This record gives sequence, structure tokens and C-alpha cells, in this order.
Amino acid sequence: MNRRSVVEPILTKLRTTPFAWGAVDCGLGLAAPVILGLTGKDLGVQFRGKYSTAAGALKVLRQAGFETVADVVAAQFDRIPISKAQYGDIAVLEGEDTGVGLGVVLGERIAVLTPTGYGSIERCKAKWAFRIA
Repeated sequence: MNRRSVVEPILTKLRTTPFAWGAVDCGLGLAAPVILGLTGKDLGVQFRGKYSTAAGALKVLRQAGFETVADVVAAQFDRIPISKAQYGDIAVLEGEDTGVGLGVVLGERIAVLTPTGYGSIERCKAKWAFRIA
């Protein structure tokens, strides 16, 4: 499978889609669709539509037994150094509202969600990554 053929249509759709907690956030809007496309696993199914704020996201995560959105991914995939991450792997970043955010590795950049759509940051900004396979 060509990872780009899965990731690029997701990013194209997000290019001008505004950020929205519980629908188009780093977990449900970015990481979950990429993981679903690459593996067939829908990690967002238990969270979709259940929160609309950062505080609500943390509450729903904790009710499900997770501290952060990265813990949801960690329950299914292996953690790797960001230096080993490949196109389509999930990067873990410092998050403003929930402490941790997710992005998608695009080579030397990482796709992230912004208030107005997706943007990218330097790969070195990530703490670590998860191998999505």
C-alpha cells in the first residue's frame, strides 16, 4: 500500500476545514482517519461525538481509561523515536489545551491541525512517534 495515497486525500479535505473539538481535532480529525486508512482500525469510534471542548476531551479520555490522546494510540501501536518515523506515522507533540497533541509525519515536516485547517511544523518539534503498521 502506498501510504501517500491514504494520507494525502485526508490532508486535502482538512486543508480548509476549521478545527472543532470532538469532530476535527488532532485525534478524531487527523490521526484517527490516517490510522483507519492505513490499518482498518478505527481508534476514534468510542470518542466521536462525545465532547466539544478540550476539557470534555480529557474527561472522555479518562472515562475510557486513558490520560492523553497519545495513550489511545499507544494501546495499539509501538512507540518509536521520531528519528525512525516514516511517512504516515503518528507524531506526539506538546499540546496547548490537553498537554499532548498528535500529528502525521510527512517526511521532514509533521501535519498538524490549526484553527483554520491543517498546517505543518518541523519534525524536530515532536517528542516521539508511533509506527502505524
